[in-house]
Amino acid sequence: MDLGYDSEDEDDTEMDDLLKQQQEHRKYYDGKVVGMYNKVSLFIFVNIPLAEKEMVGITKLVGQINQLFNDTYLCFEPLESPLHISLSQNLHFQTEDEKDRFCQDLSLESFQENPVRLKTKAPYLFQSITSRKIFLSIKLGGESLGRLGTIVGQINQRIHSYFKAQESHLAYPPDNLHISIGVFNPTTRVSSKDLDDFNRRLSRWNDNSSTGTNLFPEIWLSSPQCSTIGV
Repeated sequence: MDLGYDSEDEDDTEMDDLLKQQQEHRKYYDGKVVGMYNKVSLFIFVNIPLAEKEMVGITKLVGQINQLFNDTYLCFEPLESPLHISLSQNLHFQTEDEKDRFCQDLSLESFQENPVRLKTKAPYLFQSITSRKIFLSIKLGGESLGRLGTIVGQINQRIHSYFKAQESHLAYPPDNLHISIGVFNPTTRVSSKDLDDFNRRLSRWNDNSSTGTNLFPEIWLSSPQCSTIGV
């Protein structure tokens, strides 16, 4: 499940794209694909239990950002619920048994007894390395970043002990924790210069708006979970 967001196939591919976001983020990755066995893939994530009013707020925000870029070719489509936060990139295993052993030895914290309120920061844009898509995302902040960052560190330790030589490519940077809320699929790949220009414009807009405040003040995070995403 790559935990990101043409037309007829969008619903079928958006979950795969989300789960690939760690591999795709150009700031952290060189685009190499390692450990690809084309057997069983696992992704670790947190679902975001958004109600209708939160999804309406996301749609409104995506519309405002589209208005900001109405003199460009950018036009984002809101991602549908459920949204989620990636805690790992795709992890590939040769067999179901290998995947199950990895999960059994991975102890993920439950948020039932010590809940975590979702805290977000301002939106930003990034481009997939493996496709042309541009994602509109929101980084985490506050306690949610700290608690989930700790869990990502624990997952990375498990990845290091299991995958060994591949660990440097498979580890997920805790400061990359985010929620993707929109996607744009251009006909050609957007240049790094254009993307930087777009993000500078978005940053100026963020400074003059309320988007830097928490978008989901009433949302509490569900516990992390693992999901098999392909065989």
